[in-house]
Amino acid sequence: MVAPGSRSEGMTRVRTVCSYCGVGCGMVLDVGMGPDGRRTVLKASGDREHPANYGRLCTKGATTADMLAAPGRLTGALRRPRREEAPVPVPVDEAIARTAHRLRAIVDEHGPDAIALYVSGQMSLEAQYLANKLAKGFIRTNQIESNSRLCMAGAGTGYKLSLGADGPPGSYQDFDKADVFFVIGSNMADCHPILYLRMRDRMKSAGAKLIVVDPRRTATAAKADLFLQIKPGTDLALLNGLLHLLHTDGHTDPEFIATHTVAAEAGDVHPRLPRLQRRRHTGLRHRRAVPGQHRPRSGRLATAAPPLRAARPAHAGADGLHP
Repeated sequence: MVAPGSRSEGMTRVRTVCSYCGVGCGMVLDVGMGPDGRRTVLKASGDREHPANYGRLCTKGATTADMLAAPGRLTGALRRPRREEAPVPVPVDEAIARTAHRLRAIVDEHGPDAIALYVSGQMSLEAQYLANKLAKGFIRTNQIESNSRLCMAGAGTGYKLSLGADGPPGSYQDFDKADVFFVIGSNMADCHPILYLRMRDRMKSAGAKLIVVDPRRTATAAKADLFLQIKPGTDLALLNGLLHLLHTDGHTDPEFIATHTVAAEAGDVHPRLPRLQRRRHTGLRHRRAVPGQHRPRSGRLATAAPPLRAARPAHAGADGLHP
C-alpha cells in the first residue's frame, strides 16, 4: 500500500508489515533507485499509525533495507538446462513464460490438485497474498502450505480444543488494560521486543505485575516481579496447580463457564498434589512472601486482577508442545 502523498523525486513510500516475527509491526519502506540502477528499498522506518507497534521497530525490522541490500541475494532468474548441470542466468520474462507453460501442462493433464505450493512465513504480506491468489484463484488448487502453519499446528490444535478457535482470544489492546502479565514459554525481550516494550509501558504507567515461567533465567525473567524457574517439562503440572487454586478459592466465573464452555462439569481440575510432591516435580521452592499467607505468590498475583485484566503472553514453548 502506497502511503498518501509519498511520491517525490523518483522515490515511493510503501506501507507494509515486517516479515520477521509474528508481532506484525507496521513499516514504511522508502523505495527508490539503488546504486546498481535497480529499484530497491533504501530505508525502513516504523509506521506510526499501525496499531501493533505505533512506529516502534526492533533491530531486525529497522535494518530491513540493509538485509535486502546484502550480497548473495538472487537478483535475476536462473534456469538449470539439465538436472546435473549448473543453473545459468535467463531473462525473467523467459523464466516466467516457461514456468507458466509447465504449470499449464500439468493442470491440463492431471488437474489443478496435482500442483502444490509450499511457501514461507518470512514472505512479505504482499507476497503471501499473491501466492494464495495464484494457487486458489488461478491454478484452482487448495494445496498450498507453509512453515507458518506447520510450526503452529500443535498450538492451533490446542487452541481449538480448549478455546474453540485456532487462535489466541486476546488482543494487543489487552496489554494496555492488564494489571497482571503471566508470561510462559516466551522470552519476549529477545524474541518479540516491540510487544515486550508495550508490556513494560503498562508496568511503568500502571504498576502492572509480571510473572515469568521459564526453565531459563532470560532477559524477560530479569524484569519479573515473580520468576518461576520450573524444571523442563513441568509446565502442565504448574498450570494445573494454578487452576486448582483458582477453582478452589472461588476465583473463576461460573456464569461465563456455564455459557461459553463445554463439559466443564466433567471436572478437568486436577486434584491438588501434596505440597512436597509438587515442589519436587516442578523444582520450585515454596516461599511465603507475606506472613500468614498460605497460597503461592503466583496464585495470589493472578487472582488479584479484576476479570479481563490479566494477560497471558505465550509462545511455542507453551502453546506448540501440548495440543
